[in-house]
Amino acid sequence: MLVSVDHPVHRGRPWTQQSQSCGRPGDFVYLPRSFLGTKPNDKTGMKNVTEEELQRLASVGVKVRDQFLRYRFGVFDSPGRSEMTVGSRQHALCMGRTVEEVMAASADMTMARMLSAAATKRRKNKNKNMDPVQRPPPPIRFSISARQPPRYMLVLENSLAMDGAPGQAHWDLVRRAVKKFVTRDAEPEARVGLVLFSEGAYVAHPAATEAGPPGSPARQAVAVGVGNKYSLVNKNGSCVRCGVLKAIEGMQGGGGGRRGVVGGSVIIVSQVRKLFFSISNLILLQLLKSQTNFFVFF
Repeated sequence: MLVSVDHPVHRGRPWTQQSQSCGRPGDFVYLPRSFLGTKPNDKTGMKNVTEEELQRLASVGVKVRDQFLRYRFGVFDSPGRSEMTVGSRQHALCMGRTVEEVMAASADMTMARMLSAAATKRRKNKNKNMDPVQRPPPPIRFSISARQPPRYMLVLENSLAMDGAPGQAHWDLVRRAVKKFVTRDAEPEARVGLVLFSEGAYVAHPAATEAGPPGSPARQAVAVGVGNKYSLVNKNGSCVRCGVLKAIEGMQGGGGGRRGVVGGSVIIVSQVRKLFFSISNLILLQLLKSQTNFFVFF
């Protein structure tokens, strides 16, 4: 479980990174500090906590439990719901199985049933005083590390097709949203870079320096790379693969192997094409995720 600042996408909501299929464990649980929201009081402890605060803490506990179940058992909904909505993530990804059914089929629950059956059998043996079979819980491990500043690489398609049909002016909306993220929304300590791609790709600005306060020169230097519609490339090609590889190459900073990877988030801004969701591109993204510390959003 990671406890850190509010996430740029999920904001103050807890969430679980699940990159595998139904019934498979997740990657991690992310708990924003604003979601936990408690201020420790060494003098009074829990003595002077109001009923309203106790109810809020109980709600926080339920949400943390739900995220842990997603992480541990690979489910996509909360347990205890009387009906499962057809078309929901749980229904679609688990092929109609409920949260309870997926959990019951897990290795954890199977082992628990085996241990319970073994304990029952041993209690029925001649030695009536024999203790039931027990397994000690696994040791708790804590990994404490310093928080690294977030790193974002915007992978922006700059082909002429991004402007849409004549008169639609889609590029103006895209340009405004990207520049808003760069100049205002990104955290002051974040490092933001820019990759432009069409049939090929190149790093327009590396993610090397801190963004600083809104409107800072460092932010403006990145925003300048997002030109107007007259700067679009008069080509129809859209090599998303080229853009992603160039972004990861730029953020790695020359570090080779898994230990040399700094990590970060790659945000793809491109046309909605079926070509992007081809098997080869999806395999590429899964391979990159398994070999690096990068997360890809589009």
